[in-house]
Amino acid sequence: GCQEVKAKVRRIPVGPLGANCYLVWDDEAPAARSGERPCLVIDPGAEGGRILGLLAKDGLRPEIIAATHCHGDHIAAVDELLAAFPDADWAVGAPEAEWPARPALNLSYGFGLPMQVRPPKRLLRDGDELVVGCELRVVGGTDPQSATRDSQLSLRCLAVPGHSPGSIAYYCAAAGAVFTGDALFAGDIGRADLPGGDERQLVEAIRAKILTLPAETVVWPGHANRSRVGAEKKNNPYVRLSGD
Repeated sequence: GCQEVKAKVRRIPVGPLGANCYLVWDDEAPAARSGERPCLVIDPGAEGGRILGLLAKDGLRPEIIAATHCHGDHIAAVDELLAAFPDADWAVGAPEAEWPARPALNLSYGFGLPMQVRPPKRLLRDGDELVVGCELRVVGGTDPQSATRDSQLSLRCLAVPGHSPGSIAYYCAAAGAVFTGDALFAGDIGRADLPGGDERQLVEAIRAKILTLPAETVVWPGHANRSRVGAEKKNNPYVRLSGD
């Protein structure tokens, strides 16, 4: 098994719509030979240069770039990151496999800035795990004591369709955090009137997948400020369970 994980989260609001890009990494992980720690980047939606600068500042190397969903304001900087880190995985919810490359689907066409992002390398489904780090490296000689394991940061994919068909929330138990994209916000839920949206489906998915997480779990949304699962369960007028 891997060592204890101490996950850190950096929120970077980007672009005109203030979409939240997140860097998630294990601060205790031994650095790779390059001196960088592996990390996950969620929703690099704009300002690729700024995101790359913060990765360098924190000494991070993206192993996985994952989208909560494929609307343009959450994926526009993906190609810039992949140009800098060509080995990084690029993952989206399976129902949106075609969206990055199609401006009519990723809604960039409607903003007058039609955008084509390269197709994903990996399609995610409910229950999939994203694992960052955890490579076995032998450090000198044949002494078994000298084999070290990078620690492992793991996030579970939770399908939360309704804002868009392939919306995925990423739950990281080690960080006590869930990254909800545009499905759930502090005191609000995502728009369901965009192509492929369905409000009833969205409310049911949030209740089943997100509100069942531990109450102290931090909710890191696709826009604006964070909340906690317990607070949303109690106070969010769209999804709170009556009688709770």
